[in-house]
Amino acid sequence: MKHKFDQFPMFPPNIEKDLQVKNLIEKSGLGKFSEEEKKEFDSWKQNIPLSSLESPLGGKSAEDILDLLPNVPNHTKEQVGFFVEIKEELLVDTIFEKFVKEKNQYELATEKVSDLVFFFSVGARTHGVGKKNKGFFYAHSHPDVFSAFELDEKKQKNLPILFNKGVLPSEGDLQIFLSENEIKKGANEESGEKIYSKNGWIEIKQSGDVDIKKIPFKLEKYRDAYFELFSGRNEFGFTTIEGTKEYFKNNFQLDLEYHEFKEKGDVGEK
Repeated sequence: MKHKFDQFPMFPPNIEKDLQVKNLIEKSGLGKFSEEEKKEFDSWKQNIPLSSLESPLGGKSAEDILDLLPNVPNHTKEQVGFFVEIKEELLVDTIFEKFVKEKNQYELATEKVSDLVFFFSVGARTHGVGKKNKGFFYAHSHPDVFSAFELDEKKQKNLPILFNKGVLPSEGDLQIFLSENEIKKGANEESGEKIYSKNGWIEIKQSGDVDIKKIPFKLEKYRDAYFELFSGRNEFGFTTIEGTKEYFKNNFQLDLEYHEFKEKGDVGEK
């Protein structure tokens, strides 16, 4: 299904930034996989229960689904996961909360592919893997990778709070959300999408129409500033949660709400 965001003019890559990010990832070791990890993932992949959109796994609790997930990241370039029938979206939220608190070794993503079916896909340590299905992204997680980039407390004081919390959207997150939101409108779907980390989660919703002509330029600026954060430099001009909300509202017409996990497992808005 075509939508108006398919008409985005492509903005040029920032070669200097791309090299900088590549060097950071190489230095951190996040892109490397041990032979043991590869063997464990390959073995898990071979033993995933068969499932499809037409024949999803059913009758699963949050614990059942967590048990189906591997303990190591996806080292391949292929999308790997399974379809599950879930009648209540609250169960998906519970799965993500438990995952980021108990595992969080890789990016877990979930697409809502029909009214009752979700597809769970296992990503790498720093990103998702594979192409999406024909559904809408309901949620994904951001693994805890800050220690690998040597972002100590002194550096984090100058960075956006939500980046330190692990839930600040990447440029890719924003582009996918803006594109999918146009399809969701046509399908009368809710427009919210969630990003989880070990600290809490954000929900993003479209609050108004955006100027398509300006979006590529804004995304390009956002991309370049976002990747500077991993070097400890803040070019955004905001650090507080309220400042972050204002930035997203003014630039992308997005409402952003952050919810902190409480010590006893309750979720509260902050």
